[in-house]
Amino acid sequence: MIKECACGCGQKFEVNHRWKYRDFAQRFISGHNLFLSQAKENNKKALKTPEHRLKIKILAKERYLNGGFMPSRKGLPSPMKGTHLTDEQKEHLKNINLGKKHSQATKDKCRKIAFEKGYGKWMIGKKTSMETKIKQSNKLKGIMPKNCNYVNNGKYGNVKRGYYSINGKPIFFRSKWEANYSLYLDFLVKNNDIKKWEYEKDCFIFEKIKFGTRSYRPDFKITNNDNTIEYHEVKGYMDDKSKTKLKRMKKYYSNVKIILINSKYYNDIKKKLGKILKFY
Repeated sequence: MIKECACGCGQKFEVNHRWKYRDFAQRFISGHNLFLSQAKENNKKALKTPEHRLKIKILAKERYLNGGFMPSRKGLPSPMKGTHLTDEQKEHLKNINLGKKHSQATKDKCRKIAFEKGYGKWMIGKKTSMETKIKQSNKLKGIMPKNCNYVNNGKYGNVKRGYYSINGKPIFFRSKWEANYSLYLDFLVKNNDIKKWEYEKDCFIFEKIKFGTRSYRPDFKITNNDNTIEYHEVKGYMDDKSKTKLKRMKKYYSNVKIILINSKYYNDIKKKLGKILKFY
């Protein structure tokens, strides 16, 4: 079916066979319907005006408050407010964002926006009171830092923190040396040299210390056959913080027996029993 364009240009076009017997068949060549084109252009211009945006926002808010669909929630209460994510949702979000980092361009953009809007300026010139410092210190007393509970090895890349299988049971250790030493302790238990061992079982608090190193959690708690208790600390390298902990243990818990498993002691065990016990 051949028709003439209704815009008056005189051009003819073929109507699709599906529209052949319909009264509302195509009347214009594509792009020649100036009325529709002008209407679309006017709508685009209207959307850019603040008055039109405000009008849409008010109508959308009314529709939302009446139980209708809300396409844009800007300035309105979130439907998720008061709800909590499930453990599965938290794990999913953690996995999909694991290893992702912001690009330098995104970081620069965030810094620029923060500077322009003055984020964080309310803290300039302010100092934390002594009461707040003591409160924060008491809250963290005896708690292991979160970064020590991840597989991330931190500044010591050779410690190989993570889960190790000890007699078929996965246990999280903060270094490969600790995992190997637990295999050695298992060997002592089987030979009836000791009764049992526990990993990071007890925590000692230095109550008289208000700031800094306020607690100490030994690596291994050893129960001997005569039910006496001693603690073993595996340390390949003694940093200042570790030295402070041991000094304060000697001062405030002088009755607690602590044996330091240094590199010489550990390497001697590894040389004699490493292959037999299948050290990692």
